[in-house]
Amino acid sequence: MAALPYMQLYVADYLADTGHLTTEEHGAYLLLLFNYWQTGKPLRADRLASISRLPGDRWEVIEPVLKTFFHITKTEWIHFRVESDLEIVAKKQKKNSDAGKASARARILAKQSLEENDSTDDATDVPTNVERTYQRKGNQTDTDTDTDKEKIKSSCDLPSKPRDVKPEPRIDYDKIQEAFREKLPALPQPREITEARRKKIRSIAKRGGKYAEPDFFVKYFEYVAKSDFLMGRTAKPWNGCCLDWLINPANFQKILEGNYHKDQANA
Repeated sequence: MAALPYMQLYVADYLADTGHLTTEEHGAYLLLLFNYWQTGKPLRADRLASISRLPGDRWEVIEPVLKTFFHITKTEWIHFRVESDLEIVAKKQKKNSDAGKASARARILAKQSLEENDSTDDATDVPTNVERTYQRKGNQTDTDTDTDKEKIKSSCDLPSKPRDVKPEPRIDYDKIQEAFREKLPALPQPREITEARRKKIRSIAKRGGKYAEPDFFVKYFEYVAKSDFLMGRTAKPWNGCCLDWLINPANFQKILEGNYHKDQANA
């Protein structure tokens, strides 16, 4: 996909996810996102310092912080939110392109049909379609007007086929905030569940299954509490864990996959 002159940046979501970053870390993170969007593909692991325009020693310092926003492989850094936005844009571009091609074909066919009709009318004395219609209306009386109206009315009155719409899961946001306060009291406590946070929680619940169950987040926070890294109990404690970080889609997936519970796997 060709690079776009603009990038979708949801400011409220970005600030909610990055409130713990320093100015230097903000700058490096944004440069990584911009390069990701411009190239349309994951970041090469061997070019991260160059992309973020940082010397090697500074990159080594902030790399552990920024890597939490990405899914890491041996050769690439993958950002799920950017991948999703790129896919949406690609589908929209294809849809517009297909619609443009279909419109162009329709104009060509209409022009050809008009030229063929003009050629036929000039070569013979046969009345045109418009003339034949006019002659029929002049010689006949349409006595079936009411019937036609009834047909139109009946077709409009037909009940539409009900759509199979999956209902939105009911979410008790107050209960989630209370569970966070009870299970993770050592972490920074949010004053309220903002709309940006509600949106992320809904995206988790929409996965269905156990994720839509009322007590899922209680169990999720209990699981988080078992991680020494997330709770800052390691030799070099990390203090960036908070509610916004835990419900970030990329971080949420990595937590479910046990990325931060490896030391406790056999406990």
